[in-house]
Amino acid sequence: MRRFLQAKAGVALFAALLFAAGCAKMDEQEKTPSFVPARILSVYLPLMEKPDATRCLIAGSRAEAYREFFDRAGIAVDDLDAGDGKYDIVFLAGSTKTALAELADFMGEKGVFARVVDIRGKTSALVKTELEELSAQFPRAHLWMPALEDWLVIGRKSPAKLKLDSMMEVFSREGGFDDLDAAQCQSLPEMFASYAGELEEAMPAFESLDAEAELRAQHLVTKDIPSIDWISADDDIDADILERTSQEIRSMQVVRRVVLEGDILADAQDIDAATEAWARAAMRNPRDPMLVDRLERLWKNADAFFRVGNFSLAAKCYETYLMIRPDDWQSAEALSFCLAQLGKRELSAQIHEKAMLMRDGK
Repeated sequence: MRRFLQAKAGVALFAALLFAAGCAKMDEQEKTPSFVPARILSVYLPLMEKPDATRCLIAGSRAEAYREFFDRAGIAVDDLDAGDGKYDIVFLAGSTKTALAELADFMGEKGVFARVVDIRGKTSALVKTELEELSAQFPRAHLWMPALEDWLVIGRKSPAKLKLDSMMEVFSREGGFDDLDAAQCQSLPEMFASYAGELEEAMPAFESLDAEAELRAQHLVTKDIPSIDWISADDDIDADILERTSQEIRSMQVVRRVVLEGDILADAQDIDAATEAWARAAMRNPRDPMLVDRLERLWKNADAFFRVGNFSLAAKCYETYLMIRPDDWQSAEALSFCLAQLGKRELSAQIHEKAMLMRDGK
């Protein structure tokens, strides 16, 4: 039996982080996906799973937010109104009145269906209903978690073995290397940091969750590293290359579980331990998309407090950020300024000096 990281829903991770640190949210997160790396990965993960894709049908109220990345990858994109024939990728983001089965009819025989699952503010019951429909349509679908609240399900009409060398071609696509670099994914193992396993294996977690509580990533990810037996290698690729890549993927998966360990600790209001876990994760994979998402949120809140002159709360947020990213000189300089405004000039001067040394690479 697979062991789930956390069976009970807790408070919102970021709220726990900020309130425990003495901070508070300035504004609610936007209801549309605002974390660009998550949007990029939501496009390139289906392209990785369908390396020979040339055509894509997009549908849903938020699908247009992803079009530019398909365009940059050299994919011909149609919206639902212009849909004609079969497509390599059917991509759904946001709400639509079109039935899932009807959208799936646009898939080619070996095409993939990609569904962005936005869990912002949604209860376990609501997400369960959405995932159950996908699991019924695509029993061996893959669940990906590019960010805290932006997930992705990729399904097929029938399971397929994917070739390692073909999957790597995603970096060779027009615009692919630059886009994935912007998403801080520079290798196939880094892309697999977001892989949560087969969807049907995650569904039992809902049995132990409060149906009315908000869903979190740590509720569905298991302690066990998910199998990637659907990846194979061509005869001209040495077995040791496949094994080494598999080991690197496993390493990225271990880091993701350390990130989620921090989430669980934050839910339990143990912010010091949570920050320590995130710092460990950052040392092993500072580009983990979910960790980067969390840090971006923390930075935005710190910056917001700073701009309105709430230097006490801004300082607490910058301190937390620096515990995870101790080499970020800009955060250190911002913390120095906040401390100076709070009358802690000696400490401010010490941090300023360290910030300048970091800036100059000393």
